[in-house]
Formats: sequence, structure tokens, C-alpha cells
Amino acid sequence: PIGSPRGRPRTSRAVRSPASPRSQIVSPGGGTPKSSPRGTPRGTQGGSPKMSPREGGESPRATRATPRSARREHRTTLLRLTKFESAVNPEIVARWGVIGGQILRRVVVLDFGGISSNLLVTKRLHRRSKHGTGVVFDSVRRRALAVISQAWELASSIPEEPQDVLDGEWRQACAIGPSGRRSTRSDLLTLLFSTEYIDTLALFAKTATKVLAVQPPLAMAGVPCRIFGDIHGQLRDLLLFFHAFGYPDEVDGPHFVFNGDFVDRGAHQLEVVGLLFALKVLLPEKVWLVRGNHEDRIMNQRYGFMEECTTRLGKELGGHVFELFHKAFDQLPLACLVAERVLVLHGGIGDGRWSLEDVRRIERPLTTAKLGTPELYWVNNMLWSDPVEDDDTSSDVGTFGVHESPRGARGALFGWDVTKTFCARNGLGLVVRSHQCKHDSCGIDVMHENNLIRVFSARDYEGHGNDGAVLFLERGGDEDDEGGGPLTVRPQVLRSTTKARKEQEQREQHKTEEAENGFVGGSGPLSLHGRRKSMRRKSQVAAQIRTLTGRATAA
Repeated sequence: PIGSPRGRPRTSRAVRSPASPRSQIVSPGGGTPKSSPRGTPRGTQGGSPKMSPREGGESPRATRATPRSARREHRTTLLRLTKFESAVNPEIVARWGVIGGQILRRVVVLDFGGISSNLLVTKRLHRRSKHGTGVVFDSVRRRALAVISQAWELASSIPEEPQDVLDGEWRQACAIGPSGRRSTRSDLLTLLFSTEYIDTLALFAKTATKVLAVQPPLAMAGVPCRIFGDIHGQLRDLLLFFHAFGYPDEVDGPHFVFNGDFVDRGAHQLEVVGLLFALKVLLPEKVWLVRGNHEDRIMNQRYGFMEECTTRLGKELGGHVFELFHKAFDQLPLACLVAERVLVLHGGIGDGRWSLEDVRRIERPLTTAKLGTPELYWVNNMLWSDPVEDDDTSSDVGTFGVHESPRGARGALFGWDVTKTFCARNGLGLVVRSHQCKHDSCGIDVMHENNLIRVFSARDYEGHGNDGAVLFLERGGDEDDEGGGPLTVRPQVLRSTTKARKEQEQREQHKTEEAENGFVGGSGPLSLHGRRKSMRRKSQVAAQIRTLTGRATAA
């Protein structure tokens, strides 16, 4: 503790400090004190020995006074630090951090370690590609094309359903058969992946693993681009987004980025991950799958994906398919860089003390056990972190800096200053994240001075009553300009089924009240009873107006 001689604590037992071989020894009993190796009597401070009449060392009073003085000095130090921190404006610190990040971004510094690491990663990926690791056979592509075609037919039949329903209530799928007649099927796995759906899912998982292994840990997408948030096994919402805003296989269509959390909790987890892997196999340079915190073995065992595999595919075969899916999950990139200006990652930036080059140097496969190592804490931050809200005025968590996360040690809460400094240091204009659903939200949030956007695509997730949204990025301005003009971001939203039902109930209740009051159709002629009630209301309002006018005149 602070204040003890030479920084060593006092004790009444015979102890020798392992860090200091010359530490003094106190005799546990009375009698003559033992001498230190230097020959100095025990209890000597600054050459003035104070002998206890019982132990021949310091008195108990002097021994007890040392921790008190240490605590007093510690409190004084904390008070000085608090006064210093209160005198520093966090906004000024953040602005200087942004300026410093921009300067470091523009100054060319030769990082030989980083250059050599990037060369090794590039060489490793090239070696895998040269040996045919990422080659997709024509037979697999044909099967993926058949699955996607069937999914598009299913998507086109959803708007023809009599009413909008929740994904969990959507138990039957309507499709148009070869004869043009509508048929109803209860098994979506058979509808999408044929009767050999177990072999098809296993084949897509193996092929996707090979394709992902030859692509970098930081995916690179172009514009235009459509970014999806969490899907969580809600197939109906995914197909509605495709039908409303465009399909990935359209000619000259945008890139598609799916920002993690494809499985767990939803009613159609196998269908969603199977369809996404089919898109990745068919369009490997146009569809990008980013890893989320639910692409994790422990999370899948806890929140339903493993149970989904074993229940619907059988205990033995389902376990085998589950392992194949996780081999693909371990190869997923951790982020996607869109047009070299927008970073898409699942959770957040955490403490922000990493760079895009660090992501490029990550070695895969990245298993759950490897993620648990202390060296990769910042990778867990990418999957688990959350931003501090701009209007958060709680005493425990401020809007500035990095704080502990309620999710546990894997994540962190980061303030607006961390986001701005991180963007300036890495040459970014925007960070897009998912990972978080809010009650009654519209599926998106813009925060941290327009440097951070949250997008969530699963509607009515876990009873939250939220809308589902995706983000569409494209170039604005004149295409002839150098650089193609600035990037524009436009949200595309699907209305919450829960909100729509509540609004419908309110409209019906309003119509019922109008009918009881004598209105016909809301604006038709009134009955005798209704006219009398209306006249009474008008007279009451007129009396209240006269009373208020008289009071105002008197005042």
C-alpha cells in the first residue's frame, strides 16, 4: 500500500516477499527481533528504530496508522484526478482525437510488420484458390439455382395471402406448381430443397465453407448495395424484402450484405441459412455474409439452432449437418467494407483500438474456443458491443468513452467520441451495425453525429413490435465526377404486423363509436338520437367558450 516503507506491506507473521529477497522478517513471537540481510534492525525507518516493548518492532498503533495514511493519500489522489477530469471538456478531447486520426490517416508510415502480414494472408488465400479450394462445380450451382428459383416463386405468392401474419404463424407455404395451379405445402424444407433436403443442406454448407475460405476476413463490396440486419430464422420477412425491393440475382443489381445472426429463435432457421448459403454459392462475389454473435456454437446450443437441426433432421444426421454449418460459420468474414467508406459489422467497434488492417490479418477458421482467448478480445467486441445512446444521461453510463457492457465481458459500450475517432483514423464515413432490437422502433437508428446507423430486419422480433428495415447505399451526384459522387443511404422498411393489427383495431373501434353516436360511415346523415347528442355537445362547448372568454375579459 501507499505510505509503507519501500512500498511493502507490514505484517505480524514471518513472511518473505517473493519479489524482494532482502525483505525484512518479523518474528512471530516475542524476544529479540531478527535482523535483515543488511544488518538493519527490524522496525527501522529512516535510521530511527522504534521498538515495541512486546515484539521488539513497531508499536501496534504505528502499524495501524500506516493504512489510514495510505487511504488518506489515495483519497487525495482520486480527488485531484476527479478535479482534473472535470476541468477537461470531453468534446474538445474528441475533436482533437478526430484531428489526430485524420493526420495519421494522411501521413504515410511504413509498417513493415503490417505489410508482411498482409502479404502472407494474400499468399495463403491465393494458394487455396490455386489448388481449387473455392471452385464451385456446375452440379452444385444448378442445385443452388433450383432452390433460389423455388424461393422466388414462394416470395411472389406471399403478397397474395389474405392477410399479413407473423413469421411464427406462417406454417403453410403457397406455391405455384408446374401446371399453374396453387398448391399448399406444410413442409418448407421439401418445398425449397426437394425431398433430399438433408443432402442439399450438407452440400451447400461444404461448398460455402470452401468459398468463404478463399475470401478475405474483411469482405469488399461495391455500390449500389443493400444491407440486411438480423434475420433470426424469419424466412417470410426475408422473402418479403426480396419481393418488395429486389432480388440478388438480378442483372446489374446491387450487392447484398447480410450482417449476421441468420439463425436462433426463429421458426424457419434451416430454410434461412440454407437459402443464404445457396445465394453465396451461386453469387460468391455479389452476396456477402458477415459473422454475428449467434454464429457461435454455444449460442446455437442455447437459443435453438442445434435443437432445430436435431428435431427436423434427426438426431444423428441433424448433428452432422450442424457441424457442417459451423465449419462454414468459422470461415465467415467479421466485417464488410462497402465502397471503401462504409464499414458493416455486427456488434460495434468496442474500444476502437483496432484498425481495418488488423481485421485483414485475422487467421481463420475462427472457432468458439479461439474466440475465447484474451488476445482476440477486440474481435469479441466486434460481435457483442453496443453504442451508448446520444441522449443517455444516466449516472452510471455517460455518453463519452468506453464502459462495461451489460452483456458481459465480451462486449463494451462505446460513446460517440470513440466512433468519430475510429472513423477518422480508418478513413470511414459511416459504421453500420445490427445486433440490437428496440421496442416499437422503425428498424433503424441514426446516432453518434450521423457516423453510426443501426439496422434490424426481423419484424416483431421476440414480441418487440418493431418494423423490419434494410439500408440501400448508392452513389449520388454526377456519375462523371471523380470518385462517383458521395454515397447516399436510404432506409427501406416493412411495416410491423403487430402495429398494423393495433391500427386496424383502433379504426374498427372508432367506427363502432361513430355508429353508436349516430354517424353513418363516419360522415353520413345523423339519426334523431345522434342529432340530439350532437346538439348537446355543441351547446356544452359553446358554454365553456363563453365562460373562458368572460374570465379572460375580467382578468
